[in-house]
Amino acid sequence: MSATIRIRDQVVEQLRDLGVKTDDIVKSRRVWINVYCNILEAKIGAAVVKEHPDVDIKNEFVQLAKGNSKDGLPMLEALRKWVAEKSVKGPKVDEFLAEYESVWTTGAMRNPDLIPFGAIPRVLNEP
Repeated sequence: MSATIRIRDQVVEQLRDLGVKTDDIVKSRRVWINVYCNILEAKIGAAVVKEHPDVDIKNEFVQLAKGNSKDGLPMLEALRKWVAEKSVKGPKVDEFLAEYESVWTTGAMRNPDLIPFGAIPRVLNEP
């Protein structure tokens, strides 16, 4: 399990120990979900750029999220469709998409090692 996920789990447990209401913890989890999905989206985008170096990934993600987003991130089906349209395939892309789906729908990561410690979300990494 990556250090980032362990830290998140420790924070959630400490919030429970402090008596923070479950609803408030769920709200804070939304931030983690957003961060994880953002990092996974960037990894998916990097796989697309590797196959199609001419793709303006920043603009395409903005367009992808228009009308198909939640919290500024593309909905899962919109992201899957976009990847399919780019004809990008492979086990790593499939793994990133499956993880995006898991985080998006449950808030939980199945494979925390996909997000290395110190990974920076795309929106925080842009000028």
